[in-house]
Amino acid sequence: MGLNRRDLFKAAGVGIVAASLETGFSNKVFASHVSEEELKFQKPSPNSPRVVIVGAGWSGLTIAKYIKTQDSNIDVVLVDKRSEFFSCPTSNLWLVDLLPFEFLIHDFLKPADKYGYHFCNATVYDVDREKRRVYTDKGYLSYDILVLAPGIAYEYSEWIKDPKDVEIARKRYPAAFIPGSEHLALKRKIQEFEEGTFALTVPPGMDYRCLPGPYERAALIAWYFKENKIKGKVVLVDPHAQAPVKAKLFQTAYDKLKDYIEYYPNTTIKAVDVNKKKIITEQYLE
Repeated sequence: MGLNRRDLFKAAGVGIVAASLETGFSNKVFASHVSEEELKFQKPSPNSPRVVIVGAGWSGLTIAKYIKTQDSNIDVVLVDKRSEFFSCPTSNLWLVDLLPFEFLIHDFLKPADKYGYHFCNATVYDVDREKRRVYTDKGYLSYDILVLAPGIAYEYSEWIKDPKDVEIARKRYPAAFIPGSEHLALKRKIQEFEEGTFALTVPPGMDYRCLPGPYERAALIAWYFKENKIKGKVVLVDPHAQAPVKAKLFQTAYDKLKDYIEYYPNTTIKAVDVNKKKIITEQYLE
């Protein structure tokens, strides 16, 4: 279905199109270090409506592209605090040396130039819905429609209660579902792994980023161990009865890699002890 400008701007009365998770932006509270100067970007015409997109991940980039290809008169400003794009999709292949790093990382400027939208490298601190402004560390942007596509955040509280242990989990056991440093850390851990148990978990529910991601990652790491004759085994702890997508495909892979992977479906995690390196379920998985 093509994008209809009339349908797009039906949302203008509300002012926000939600494209991701809740963001925590308030209507009144502003960071003390935001700039009150307006950021100026030239519009296609003086009366062009403006769409500001917060977040230049897959969704933000796709929305910016298709708004401009459907109607070049709409002014689009894409905002992200990062200076480059790092792809989570296909990153599992890079983790096990099946893709070069250059395949994952790209600049934001080339697509902005190609499709005719603006890229603003800035950190967003707040949104004023009444004034229709997005406040950043470099100034504010006025908008007619706002798209929030900021990505994800991790929730550790169900498994880890102590904030100090949460910090340990973030540093030592990166989930690597947020692009960048976590992926580099996880790849280092895979490459430096010599023997023992390499544990992976699947988030509960069905609203986590990339449903097949944990299952694919487990299979690829197990394959990497096999190819490199590493005396290790991947343990995948899954609260679901099976993978929500491609279940037969993943089970076939696990069967072929049975000496390098153990899969525990229908297993609800009660707690994680990051100090003793234990995942606590109905039994202890060390």
